Amino acid sequence: MGLKSISPQKFGELHRKMMEESVGTLAKEVGSKAVSDKLLDAARGAKATKPDIAALYDNLSSLPEIAGRRSVPLKDVYVLDEKLAAEAAEVAAATTGGKLTPLSARFLAHEFRAEYEMITGEKIDDKAGVARPGVKISGSAKDVKIDIDFNEALAGQTAKSVVLGQTDRVVIRADRLDPPVADPSLPPYWIVISPREGKNDGVWLKDDSGMRGFDDPTNGHLIRAGSDQVSLVDYNAKKTYAKLTFNLDAVNDLGSAGHPTTDATKKFRAAWEKHFDEATGQFDFDQGLASGKLQEITLAEARKVKGSKTLFSAIREAEGGSITKLHKEGLLRFIRDPATQSLAVARYTEGEADHRVSLVDEKKGRWLGTFRVQDDGTKEWNER
Repeated sequence: MGLKSISPQKFGELHRKMMEESVGTLAKEVGSKAVSDKLLDAARGAKATKPDIAALYDNLSSLPEIAGRRSVPLKDVYVLDEKLAAEAAEVAAATTGGKLTPLSARFLAHEFRAEYEMITGEKIDDKAGVARPGVKISGSAKDVKIDIDFNEALAGQTAKSVVLGQTDRVVIRADRLDPPVADPSLPPYWIVISPREGKNDGVWLKDDSGMRGFDDPTNGHLIRAGSDQVSLVDYNAKKTYAKLTFNLDAVNDLGSAGHPTTDATKKFRAAWEKHFDEATGQFDFDQGLASGKLQEITLAEARKVKGSKTLFSAIREAEGGSITKLHKEGLLRFIRDPATQSLAVARYTEGEADHRVSLVDEKKGRWLGTFRVQDDGTKEWNER
């Protein structure tokens, strides 16, 4: 018989126990005492044959970045995991009187849903619905209207991810930002939608900036303040599965765009624009690296640069994947300019020409802004 009702604290304890038993056993097998690249590689390989590792992998792979360290001792991992699981359960359980049930478990963050069913033996309820005050979902399954009062929806929240509600096809959540944020007077969250697992095979998301695949529940799409509309369509955009219209009165962010360009960033922009090739419409660092004027550094070295943590948080959220994964796939490069003591983080999109180059002032430890290069080679600067 399953656990039909469980306290958030108990869920955190049982999630930690599952992590200790499953990951702890794997760590002994590979001779690791910390969550590092070695253990993560082993866990990735074990996912196909070990359902518990497959369920925990999202949690495990995100913990180093949450902790701000490349390698985190297992004892610290277990403590952090219990805290995150209990926080996620508390947010969801608030919809059913403070106890986590199959009905409220639908509002767990994605990375805890599979474990909930394993731990309790209960199947999560499938209904669409609202999890937080200040959120209203109306209309039909194919034409959905979502109204969000940002301050009311996030009042008093501290969890890493707060699920606000779900429609038939998407989960609406708020993901916490590391300070400094754009507006300290607002809760430190931005709003993200992700596809519901198993309900969007082959579905694409279409908005005013183009189309992208929308069938991986670990990926997200940011919702802007004001009125924001997206459509879920097939590959050719000939069939529309759902149209979603968001009305969001306000939202926080990392201040990555929309700020006036200032003289404070002038010398950095000028130094890095020298490496932009007008003929190809791309940043080309190879000549600078060959001459020694630029230096390519590792991910581990880039993490040590003060100010990079904020930038990495923004990249992770925008790309829907871990920094380590993006780097291993060749989609991130880290280049230093010793002359200006600045770091450029180049972010590429697989199979496409558009890319972004974000600059960090190493001396002040501040992310300055981002160059965005479009498919047609046009370049714009977005100051933080």
